[in-house]
Amino acid sequence: MAQGYEIAGGLGPTAGKIWRIGTFGVNSNPEDIDALKLALKSALYEQKEEKTHLKASI
Repeated sequence: MAQGYEIAGGLGPTAGKIWRIGTFGVNSNPEDIDALKLALKSALYEQKEEKTHLKASI
């Protein structure tokens, strides 16, 4: 992702249905979580602008 976060897809029954985002360990502080939420919001907005239909909530 252009904002510097790594996001993986779901596994098994959740494959293609969810994103997995690492928020444990060194990434578990509130500031990093808030920055991640802003990056996701920005990325989803960019996709919306490109007319890509995504189902997501933050």
